[in-house]
Amino acid sequence: MTSELPACYQPPITGRNGILLALEGISGSGKSTLTALLAERLHAETLHVIPQPLSSLIGYINDHGGALTQFAFHLAGALDAADSARHRLVSGNLIADRWIGSVVVNHAAVNNLDLDVVIAMFNPHLSYLPRPDLTVYLETSEKEIRHRMEARPGRAATDRFLTRRPSLLGHVQELYRLFAATDPTAVPIATDERTPEEIATEIHDLLEAHRAAAR
Repeated sequence: MTSELPACYQPPITGRNGILLALEGISGSGKSTLTALLAERLHAETLHVIPQPLSSLIGYINDHGGALTQFAFHLAGALDAADSARHRLVSGNLIADRWIGSVVVNHAAVNNLDLDVVIAMFNPHLSYLPRPDLTVYLETSEKEIRHRMEARPGRAATDRFLTRRPSLLGHVQELYRLFAATDPTAVPIATDERTPEEIATEIHDLLEAHRAAAR
């Protein structure tokens, strides 16, 4: 449950004419591919929850900053994304490649923190973020995630972090499941042995059903 921010810290833009679809899931679950496919179908813009140039500093912050420094950095990135999202939602649809769930889960995983403690830290600020119409949590088996990571031509820092500790992949996936259980906009979708096109169609149909129910 989020708390209200003081009036001086409320978002400067509140008008909204487009839909916000958020895609969540562990690195390698297919978020970026689906973001591109769905953006075309929905005529939507796209956004990462920690946009450039901030995202280029994630590795440095995680390696050199303490837990509170990392929290402040990731909160700033999420709030910056919220400002960008509100601007774009005034005129059209938006797909977020990761949203606050990924920020919370990855912060908890990197620092080996209790998920409830991390949620409590972020909670006072969550009302600043526009609420997604639908948040899809992509569920992919650990075996498939490892296969996809190994097949990538260039392994991102996130991939290297997840694979250098054998038990971490499963732990992060469990954190996503726990966080999704607290998210009223959450819809889990299994991705193993399915093409991106099939998954995109399912998400598109879910979103259309949500829009029809809201009318």
